[in-house]
Amino acid sequence: MKKNPPSTKGFTLFECLIALFILSILCLLFTSTIKYVETSNQQLLNKKEKEWQVFLIQLENELKDCTYIELFPSKVKFKNNTTEHTVWIEYKSKNIVKIDNGGYQPLLTGLSSATFTSKLPQIEIEGKFSNKKKYQGRILVKEEEK
Repeated sequence: MKKNPPSTKGFTLFECLIALFILSILCLLFTSTIKYVETSNQQLLNKKEKEWQVFLIQLENELKDCTYIELFPSKVKFKNNTTEHTVWIEYKSKNIVKIDNGGYQPLLTGLSSATFTSKLPQIEIEGKFSNKKKYQGRILVKEEEK
């Protein structure tokens, strides 16, 4: 009687252990990557919120010597009381800018939309960033005396 030679098909225990080790390392790397992406997204959202707060403070300081004249959906017209120039705060090309005597100063960038609403003595600004996050803010304005 002849014995059949042992089969060489299949995996050895050592090969199975190596495959299991590689699989566990890949799983650890994958979960670490997911946590990193989540943390990065949260930091970006916090950054946009801080940019919005700084923008509101800066806008209030820029308009402290200005008097409100009129409002349009995407821009607001002011008069600078010290220089007598017209000052525009305007949303255009994904930015909110200040236009004063031919000068062009970006105040906030990276927006997908912005609207201005008059609720005197305040102006309400609603901005939507390109990451779909919406922010609202109000600034006090001086009204023109009639």
